[in-house]
Amino acid sequence: MKKSGRTAAGTQRWKCTTCNASTAAAASAAPSLRSRRRSGPHPQETANFALFISWITSSSSQARLYHGDDRAFRRRTSWCWQVPVPAPNPAARDLDQVFIDGIWLHHDWVLLIARTTTDVIGWQWAARESTTAYQALLTPIPPPQVETTDGAPAALKAIATSWPTTRIQRCLIHIRRDTVCDLPLRPRTTQGRALLGLSRKLMTATTDQDDPATAALTGKKWWYNHPRTRRAYKRLERLTRQNVLFTYLTCGDTTLERTTNPVESVNARIRDALRHHRRATPDHQAAIAEWTLHTYTHQPATPEQILTTWHTQGRPPRQRIPTTPTVTNTTHPGWGTTPTPQKGLCHAKAGPDTPTNPTTRRLKHHVHADNPTHPS
Repeated sequence: MKKSGRTAAGTQRWKCTTCNASTAAAASAAPSLRSRRRSGPHPQETANFALFISWITSSSSQARLYHGDDRAFRRRTSWCWQVPVPAPNPAARDLDQVFIDGIWLHHDWVLLIARTTTDVIGWQWAARESTTAYQALLTPIPPPQVETTDGAPAALKAIATSWPTTRIQRCLIHIRRDTVCDLPLRPRTTQGRALLGLSRKLMTATTDQDDPATAALTGKKWWYNHPRTRRAYKRLERLTRQNVLFTYLTCGDTTLERTTNPVESVNARIRDALRHHRRATPDHQAAIAEWTLHTYTHQPATPEQILTTWHTQGRPPRQRIPTTPTVTNTTHPGWGTTPTPQKGLCHAKAGPDTPTNPTTRRLKHHVHADNPTHPS
């Protein structure tokens, strides 16, 4: 008898070299070998899992990866969606610079990502870019020397709370983008032209508007002729005073980045993977995003290591989004309660005494990273 493939259940099939009769009885296999295979992942199981990861993190089709039989591929890898994605462990590393950013996916979920210049060190699912969500992202990560962000208010507040000693570097591309958004392409005023030229020089450094009708209603006697130009100026003035524009130039001999491009490149890779699997369910889209992030972690685990750990833990099902029960406040009808860390990551669920206002949808156009105040 010689080995002749496997059955649909994964059992070794044997074939007679004389009469070509086949059987699934493994009488010729050594007992020690069978017991060793049963205690951990089967080699064929590991091979199918490796093929599954290769498929969801690339643009290859199922038929191309499995000899033209896409139905057989889906049948053999359907269990792979339940395997949890290994979380990175950045606690034992010294971090010079960390980049954080959020990417909005379908079904109104945001994926917050943290990475260094070389690899991904953490991610967190949330319903919105809140301070609670960013704190959940930053808590497992040791404080770096410099943190680079696009200036989201929730991210800045979380950094001040979780990493009080970390210096902040604002992304200069986002600052220039906000400045250009406030100014026309060809400013007519001297101040506008000066600010536009100053925003261009940022990348090369080496060491509600009032009108007479509104004034009559509000009682104001004056207003700014060019409020958007003033807002662009005040933004640059405020960021300079906060020492967050040129942090990358004042950290000794360490070479640091001045933009969030390293984490933006990972976001682009996730969007590309989801575009190739556009018909996936929301839970499968989350798995695709997480496995894509896992490929960018420091020394990602091999399929065999992942399955061995999964079998050792008793094959627990994969969980993506924490769930919270409906909260009802009967003492103060209509009032909200202080969100718990877990509740801050989820969509709010309305109770009997909760106002039934529709959920605010996020804007589809560009939004300033700063929260500009009314000119006064």
